[in-house]
Amino acid sequence: MRKLLLTSLLIIVMVASLFVLTACGNKEEGGETPKAAAKIKTTEVSTEYGRYSVKFTVPVKTDEEGNEVPAYEFVEEVPEAVENIAGESTFLVGEKVVVGIESNIYTYQTGVDYKKEHGEVEPSFDSFKEFIFSEKSSSTLKEGEVVQIGDREAIKADVRMGSGSGDLYGYKYVVNVDDITPKSYMTVSYYVPDGNFESTEATFADAEVQTIINSLIVEAAAEE
Repeated sequence: MRKLLLTSLLIIVMVASLFVLTACGNKEEGGETPKAAAKIKTTEVSTEYGRYSVKFTVPVKTDEEGNEVPAYEFVEEVPEAVENIAGESTFLVGEKVVVGIESNIYTYQTGVDYKKEHGEVEPSFDSFKEFIFSEKSSSTLKEGEVVQIGDREAIKADVRMGSGSGDLYGYKYVVNVDDITPKSYMTVSYYVPDGNFESTEATFADAEVQTIINSLIVEAAAEE
């Protein structure tokens, strides 16, 4: 009888211990511990680029005087961190990513074969997109996909060295800006700085970088 009571008591103690351990584990997994990720504090930065006003949401940092300032800034020259891979004239530069901005005129509609098939056409993002993904296209954008970036439609493609299997430098977005410049498109390229190509995918999965990418706003610049 005594042995039965001791056995029962031991079972009760073991079950109680298991319950406590499980409860503690669930609490930590539920994100209620001090290790939970803090929300990124952000601000908006903007620049005038030709006929466009380009805006991004970026994290803030504290400067030497204790003031909160944007952690990313616009520059008008190629940053050293991407000097071997980028050729744009305007950049947004920060610690985790460098953003290159440029505008290009549509040229797909000027090709001889295209004119034979379609005649003289007014260029647009829709017909450009149709051409890029057609069987006759040899553009590297053909390996990309149509996505939304901010509130605009774009073609997203890898930026790589050499062939399609080369180092992944970042991602290029060819953005529809027909409402501002009907004969031109905007390219916004996001590069990993300082040749950290082995961490490219991890960098672009980072919450800070995703915030910058998805916050893109392109508007018509104010007329002087």
